[in-house]
Amino acid sequence: EHHRGQWEILPTNIELPTSNKLQFYDEKNHALFSFGNTRYSQVNSNESVYIDSLFRIDLNEMKWQNLGAISNKCISDFNLLKRGELLSNDRFCLFMGTTENLKPFCIDFKTLQFGELNLPSGISKLYDRIIQPNDSTFCVTDGNLVYLISKETYFVLEKKPWSELEPFIEATYPLIVYESAYLLWTTLIISTIILIFVLIRKSRNKKRTALSQTNQRFNELQFLTKNRIRFKGAIYQLNELDIRHLKLILGSNQFVFNLSDILKEINKQSKYLEISEQNLVDWISRMNAFFTTIGMNQNLLQVQDDKIIRNINIHVSIEPR
Repeated sequence: EHHRGQWEILPTNIELPTSNKLQFYDEKNHALFSFGNTRYSQVNSNESVYIDSLFRIDLNEMKWQNLGAISNKCISDFNLLKRGELLSNDRFCLFMGTTENLKPFCIDFKTLQFGELNLPSGISKLYDRIIQPNDSTFCVTDGNLVYLISKETYFVLEKKPWSELEPFIEATYPLIVYESAYLLWTTLIISTIILIFVLIRKSRNKKRTALSQTNQRFNELQFLTKNRIRFKGAIYQLNELDIRHLKLILGSNQFVFNLSDILKEINKQSKYLEISEQNLVDWISRMNAFFTTIGMNQNLLQVQDDKIIRNINIHVSIEPR
């Protein structure tokens, strides 16, 4: 709104239309489409070159955008540049027929497609005027209705809503086209990006799997024969009582034990000396210190109140005798 009644000079390094007769105003998005433009030679102003681009200016941001080349079918087969009269609502731009017997056609600026406008003749003066021009009438629109007006009296001779015209529109051809080389390169670039992404993802998954397997292997505590254990690939020798007590606690599928139950079971297995609860707590501290020295990051066993809790991250296996 604040741009009304003002002119601004905006520096740009892109190609802009220098003269045009064909425009479409998108009131909903406050944007102007410009097409059918020519660029005049800076050396000889009598020479002009057709610009095959569809331009769009965002009137809110005051920025030009080149949407791409207009289809050659629209320019050649539908004779876009020979059209002088057009009607527009908030979606369609209708190009009226010409004295050269060119049929009317329409561009759908919502889908950026174009096609024929197949109006029936002989049933409406307005339809006949859209199909074939004459010197006595002209057509205008307010975006909702299309009016047929007499040039002599300026009386409205006939009017019809756009909703009656729209069923006759067959806009199925793409308005914007791209060169095959551009499409090929675009496809190759997108395919390459997707391939790189897939390869990186596979590589990451392999690393994660390998790391998981390595961690799983390193966190495994194996009980071997002859009172030996293997942890992180190294073998260590322990005394028979330590091995017996460790197997008692670690050899089951439980992770939480009653300290009194373990103490009772240890004393039941002992042939010589009965140990106290404090002896068991001290033994657990000694085992934790030992396993810390061989690379275990967390305590193998913990005593909390009257419970013994084993490390759930350590996988235990016992080699058969």
